[in-house]
Amino acid sequence: EHPLREPVILRGFEQVVALLYQVLPKSTQVLLTLNKALEARVYFRGAVKGAVGSGQQLEIMALIPLHVKLEREDLELMEALGAQVRLTAGVLLDTMVTDKDDVIIGLPDPSSTHSVPVVAVYVKDHAFASSLRETFKKVWSTASAIP
Repeated sequence: EHPLREPVILRGFEQVVALLYQVLPKSTQVLLTLNKALEARVYFRGAVKGAVGSGQQLEIMALIPLHVKLEREDLELMEALGAQVRLTAGVLLDTMVTDKDDVIIGLPDPSSTHSVPVVAVYVKDHAFASSLRETFKKVWSTASAIP
């Protein structure tokens, strides 16, 4: 059982990327819901690729909105990471939940002066992460494969 930790607020792309470099290498499963982050995917692609260790066994499952058109670079990254992606309606937030009980919720930050205006809330909590994993898997089971 992980100790309950207070949520931490991270402001700006650099802080969020530093967190990805901290949590992704320790994980074996990552569940993602992507919405607004897709607008900044040019920046996030390299960060995710860099944070995942070469040879690391990592299962990545991502839910994205039905209307999103994936770019060639997205498909290449998905293939390189072995990521499974499905389409669903109603993706509200950008979230990442790991099998190590890390939860990151990302939001655009309209007051930011950073080049990638993002703010994220990070918490490591077993009950919260378990609840999100359960909900994710229910949505995953009804989501559509990419055509």
